Amino acid sequence: MVKKTQAAKNALHVSKNYAYLKPSTLRSMAKEISGTRLEACKSYAVSRLPKIAVTATLASLLACGAGLPTHQAWANGFNLPDGSYRYANRDSSTKAQRYVDIKLVPCDEKQNDNKETADRKTYGQYYKVEYQFNSQGEWWGGRPFWWASVPKGVDIVDNKITLYKDEQLTGDSSSQQTGATYTKESWNQSASRFWFDNNKEQGTEFKNNWERMTGEAGGYDESGNTLGTSREYKDATSALIINWESRGNRKSKISFVIKLNDKTKPLKFAAGVYQVMGNWHYTAGKVALAPTLPKYSQELELTYPTDKVEVDSSTYGNNLSEDEKKAVLTKLWNANKSNTDVLKKLKGMEQTQTEEAFKKAVKVNNDGSATVTYKDNSTDTISKENLTKRYIPFADKVKINYPTNLTPVKNISQLSKEEKQAVKNAILAANTGKHIKDLTVDASGNATITFTDKIGAPSTKKLEGKYLVKKQRSLADKFTPYYPVPMAVGNPQGLTVNEQTELVKKVYEANKNKSDFIDAIGKPNNLEEAKKSITVDNKGNVTITYKDNTADFPSTDKLDGNKLVYQAKKLNETTYITLPARTAVKDAKAIQTNEQSTIRQAILTANSGLQSKLKGS
Repeated sequence: MVKKTQAAKNALHVSKNYAYLKPSTLRSMAKEISGTRLEACKSYAVSRLPKIAVTATLASLLACGAGLPTHQAWANGFNLPDGSYRYANRDSSTKAQRYVDIKLVPCDEKQNDNKETADRKTYGQYYKVEYQFNSQGEWWGGRPFWWASVPKGVDIVDNKITLYKDEQLTGDSSSQQTGATYTKESWNQSASRFWFDNNKEQGTEFKNNWERMTGEAGGYDESGNTLGTSREYKDATSALIINWESRGNRKSKISFVIKLNDKTKPLKFAAGVYQVMGNWHYTAGKVALAPTLPKYSQELELTYPTDKVEVDSSTYGNNLSEDEKKAVLTKLWNANKSNTDVLKKLKGMEQTQTEEAFKKAVKVNNDGSATVTYKDNSTDTISKENLTKRYIPFADKVKINYPTNLTPVKNISQLSKEEKQAVKNAILAANTGKHIKDLTVDASGNATITFTDKIGAPSTKKLEGKYLVKKQRSLADKFTPYYPVPMAVGNPQGLTVNEQTELVKKVYEANKNKSDFIDAIGKPNNLEEAKKSITVDNKGNVTITYKDNTADFPSTDKLDGNKLVYQAKKLNETTYITLPARTAVKDAKAIQTNEQSTIRQAILTANSGLQSKLKGS
C-alpha cells in the first residue's frame, strides 16, 4: 500500500482553530511557501496548517481567488420531517444540494430496480447508492474534500465502490470522463483518498474525521438546530469515504451497491464537501426505509363465481365430497377463464392459460375453501363462503319465540307431567306456523324443537328452561302472619296444654280479620278448625300450614315462641303483705301452738284474699 504523504495527512487532520490574517500577511506567507502572487483581498479566516499543507491548498486557492468569500457569509441548516437535513456553515444550506446529491435506488439481489420484473422477495433488500458531487460543475479554487458515508446495518456488495470523474477541459467545451472501481484497500492506496471504519480499530480516526468533514470539530453554526442531527448520523454510520480533489470544476460520483441486514430499520446516508481554506462545510443527510414489493397474493385476486355450489349442511365447511370439490373448481374456472392478467401470474400458467393448468394452480380444500398459488409461490385463500353455500336448516333460519309468560312449576328441577305439557302448550301457542315437527320438555323445563327439514337430518333447536319456567310462589311466600300480644305462661320451656290452646286462640284472633290469609289456611270458622292449620309446640313456637303445602312443595310459616310467650311473675312477687297488730304471747322465744294459730289468723284477717294464694288452699 502506498503511504500517504504528510501533506495529505496534515490537510485532512486540520485544526479547528482559526486565525484571522491581514491580506499583507497572507501574501507574505503564500509568497514564502509557494511563490504565488496574491490578488488584493480583504480579511480571510485561514486554518493553521504546516507549510507543506498550505503549499497544496492555500497557494492554489489564493492564486485563483476562488473558494473564499469577499465578506463574512451567513450560515444555517434545517431538519426535514423525514429525518433528512441540510447544513452550510458559510452560506445558505439550501445550496447544499448544488454540491451534494444523494440518490438511493432500491433493487433486488441482481440489481434489477424494475418493480415489474424484479425478484419480489429480495427487492428492497438491496440498494444502488450514488453520491453525486458538484453536479453543476462549479469552480472550486481550493482542494475540496468530497466525502460520503456508509450506513450501519449494511454490507457493500462485493466490497467494491466506483468513482466517476467528469472534468471540463481547459479552453475547450468538451469534457473528460473517467471511472474506476476500488476495494477499500485499493481506495486507501492513493494519497488523496481515505476510508475510515467506525469500529474499534479506527473509531477515533473515524470520529475525528467525521467531525472535521461536518464542522462538528468546532465552530458549528447551531442556528438551524442540526448539530444533534449530524451527531445522530455519525452514530448511524459504519464507514466514512473521502475523496480529496484538486482545484477545478470537476464533477464526481461515488457509487456502490449495499445489502441491508434488516429491511425494517431506516438507514441514514450522509455526504458533503469540506474545503480547508475558508473552512467551508456543505452537508446533506437523507433517510431511507426499504420498500417491499407486495406478493402477488396481496395485490391480485381471482373473481368469485356468482353461482355457488350448494353443499349439504352436514358436510358444509367440514368434509366436501370429491364431486363437490370438482364442481367448485369448475365454477371458479368459468368465472376467471377470461381474466388473463391474473391467470398469467398463477403458478405454471405463465405461458398457457388452460383449465387443466388452472386446476393445478388452484386446490379446493376439504372445508370448501380454495388455495391459489401464484408464480412467486405466494398463496391466497378464497374462503368457503365465497365458493359454496349450504342448505340452511329451519333451526338456523326460523326465529322461535319464547312464551311471554313463564310457566309456574313447584320444582324447577323436577317438572311433573302436567307441568311439562303446560310448557309445551305455551311454546306451541307462541310459535304457530314455524315448521315444528316435534317438541319435548325435560324435567328441568328445557325444550327441544325438531323441525320438518327435507334436506339432510332434521334440524333441532334448544330452548333453555330458565326462560320457560319459573318457581311457583307458595302461599307462605305471599303472607306474613301477625304476632298476637305476648302471653304470660308459667314455664316458657314447657307450656301446658291449656296454655298451648290459649296461644292458638290468640294467633287466630290476631289474624282472623285478614280474609285472604284465612282463606290460605283453609278458612277455619272457629278455634277447633283453626287448630288444624295453627299448631303450637311446648315452647310456644307456632307453625302455620297453608293449604298448598305438600311433601315436595313446603308452604308453612314459623312464629318464634320467644316473641309469643314470656315467664309469668310468681305470687310472692305480686302479693303485698299487710302486717297485723302485734299478738301478745307468754314467751316470744317459745310461741305456743294456740298462739301460732292466733298470729296466722291475724295475718289472714289483715290481708283479704291471701288465703286463696297460699299453697294447699
